[in-house]
Amino acid sequence: MKKKLTENSFDVLKTQLRVLSEDQQRAAVGGGYFEDYGIGYYDQEGNYHWTRSREDTSGSYGSTFNDYWDSTNSGGLSGTGMYEDDPLNGYGKRGNPITKEDYNFLVMNGNWLGGFVEDLGYVGLYATSVDYGNSIYNGSWVRYGDVGYPVSQSDFFQLWNDGKWNGGYVSGFDYVSREATEIPIISSPNTSGGVAPVQSSGVNIVVNRLQYEDKTTLSSFTAYAYNEAGDIISTVEGVFLERGFDYDQCTVSGSKTAISPGTYNVEKSSLHGVPGYYEVTGVEGRSGIIIHTGNSYKDSEGCLLTGESGYWDPSTKEYKVSGSNNKLNELSNLLNTYGNGNTTISITL
Repeated sequence: MKKKLTENSFDVLKTQLRVLSEDQQRAAVGGGYFEDYGIGYYDQEGNYHWTRSREDTSGSYGSTFNDYWDSTNSGGLSGTGMYEDDPLNGYGKRGNPITKEDYNFLVMNGNWLGGFVEDLGYVGLYATSVDYGNSIYNGSWVRYGDVGYPVSQSDFFQLWNDGKWNGGYVSGFDYVSREATEIPIISSPNTSGGVAPVQSSGVNIVVNRLQYEDKTTLSSFTAYAYNEAGDIISTVEGVFLERGFDYDQCTVSGSKTAISPGTYNVEKSSLHGVPGYYEVTGVEGRSGIIIHTGNSYKDSEGCLLTGESGYWDPSTKEYKVSGSNNKLNELSNLLNTYGNGNTTISITL
């Protein structure tokens, strides 16, 4: 039996099927604005994004917009784009990664919001240049990570943490290969200008926090030895490893968290009754903060562990240090030789 169609029948269909705008219909039928002028993709969360890929010289579309625009931000046209509007298997999803060519285009125009890329897997918002390793787009289309434009230390550590570093030049490091297993030591940024000298002979340990992470805190340090005139006569460089930093717990007695940034005294002490160690004193609410050896945060009860270099362990998702014994010997020798009871440690953010 035939069923009569009424106006209500079409209202029911509208609730069951997607209603396309005129522009969306042009794209779906073949050609049309979205296929001719734009690229559409999904980010990892399933959000759809579309960007215009070339200028519409006809004036029939988007005449009030700039050369490139993102429909999700402009409030203007939006639609199916070049690819099927399918949040499950959409372009940029794991099973249908975006091409490097389209990825680079989106990056160059500031429209990359994260998603899956061919041969790269998931690429976050910050990692943007396929042209040079897993480098980062930074406002102009140049090879960020090239010798003339090194990656910043903070960006390098972000990529390193996420296992996305593919090699390149890093500010203060020179070239760091993709295969490198340890993070190079960063000298104190105050080295060239000198650290504010102590009043008389002694040692000042300048500590620069590199990475705050849930389990661990990694820092670089430079220990400066001064003569009575305030001249630097010897230095030791290395890294410190502490447990994760908890602002609310860092001044609580018995806490194992990394200590708060500040300037403290360093005095001769002992570890489990064994002399020959140094302790950071004057930390609010805390005591027994010894500088000693160790490789993992589990070796620290709130103390500073010495190392020649630090590295990220992807299996345990934590920073670790290597060469701990050698570096402690170097630092202890410097303190024993030049400390003269006048040693400070300055920890920066």
